[in-house]
Amino acid sequence: MTFVLETLLLRWLLWGAIAVPIAAWGIFHLYHDIWWVENVISIPGIFLSYFALLSIATFALRYWAHFVVGVCSSVVFLMMAEPEQQQVLAHCATPVSVGQLTLSDSTLSDEQWQQLIATGVDMLVIQNIDGELSEDNAKRLNAVFPHQYKMAASSTSRGQWLLSRFVLSNISQFSIGYGHHALRAVWHPVPQKQITLVSALLPYPFDQAQWILRNALLRGVESQVYLDDQNEMLVVGNLSISATNLRFSGLFPGFETAPVASWPTHFGEVALPYFMMLSLDHVWLKSLQSGRRICSRTTERSISGEMHRMIKTVIGFR
Repeated sequence: MTFVLETLLLRWLLWGAIAVPIAAWGIFHLYHDIWWVENVISIPGIFLSYFALLSIATFALRYWAHFVVGVCSSVVFLMMAEPEQQQVLAHCATPVSVGQLTLSDSTLSDEQWQQLIATGVDMLVIQNIDGELSEDNAKRLNAVFPHQYKMAASSTSRGQWLLSRFVLSNISQFSIGYGHHALRAVWHPVPQKQITLVSALLPYPFDQAQWILRNALLRGVESQVYLDDQNEMLVVGNLSISATNLRFSGLFPGFETAPVASWPTHFGEVALPYFMMLSLDHVWLKSLQSGRRICSRTTERSISGEMHRMIKTVIGFR
């Protein structure tokens, strides 16, 4: 009799272990304007890992109903995770490519610079970068990317570099609030029509103060984009907001985007799979005149030692 009661109690406890996180997920969406709640529901990998472990436990206990529900819940959260690549168009005419990378420690080794050059992109947007290049690397970069602009790091804004095979004109820095700045330029990618480029790097909201600041700076970037009101625009950057964040879907209406997983790449020494990563390094494209499209976005594994994956975006025509 005691064994039966203990078995029934365990079964009900396991049902509770399944139901409570699912209910919490639903309730959190009602209160997503709280900074830590928004962060939690932006990481479906947390719930995916939980239900995967619970599924293993229920399988070992041979509680098949619990196991099936646990597996189904894991699949749902797996589907919420951002992929490593998005192929938007099967055929892409006259493509140009943009590589973007947010650095972890503000510097790149000689080997990493060589790896970046080897990606063959037409423009590189490197964020959170500081320091000077060695003479050899400077020569290599000048040969591949003759058009360059460096925004130095300050007490508020982190450094950004634009490196391009094609002409960059009308380059300027603009304020997005609270001492932070972003970049604006006109890019002339041959054979495509020129396009206005906006590049920004925002702080990640690890606490409430940074969450409030991130949201204010997001509005600053959006305001500049709407003030420009160009028919051909490309917004590139780490805006420190995941595509699974409810706030993300409201950014830059009328622009096309294709989120892919980019951060973090490791937990300690352990490499993380894509479904445990967030999509923080984004591209938004508006092309009302020429009809450009995002053809594909892919995470590049070739840059060693970085906590952000480099993202390669191909832009072209249907």
